[in-house]
Amino acid sequence: MSVYADTSFLVSLYVLDANSEKAVSHIQQAKLPILLTTFGELELTNAISLRLFRRELASARAKATHALVRKDIVDGVLLIKQMTMNNFEKAMQMARRRSPHKV
Repeated sequence: MSVYADTSFLVSLYVLDANSEKAVSHIQQAKLPILLTTFGELELTNAISLRLFRRELASARAKATHALVRKDIVDGVLLIKQMTMNNFEKAMQMARRRSPHKV
């Protein structure tokens, strides 16, 4: 079974933070490739750039991190899955149906 990766999980894999140790532990047990939507790729790129903007990451480290993500995509560690408008519409419907209700 393939696994989609959440952006925060991937950020913890590629950028050292409080959750990196847990993320590494999980990825070591995961079946590769890890699936990533085109939107997730955008979010990951933005999250790394945001760390740079906030000065939580040096410019050289941010460039190296972006390069490592690209390498993992080329090497098949991360597999990009295209999302169509239909996918987003279905996801929106699911979110509306499954969102918390007042008790």
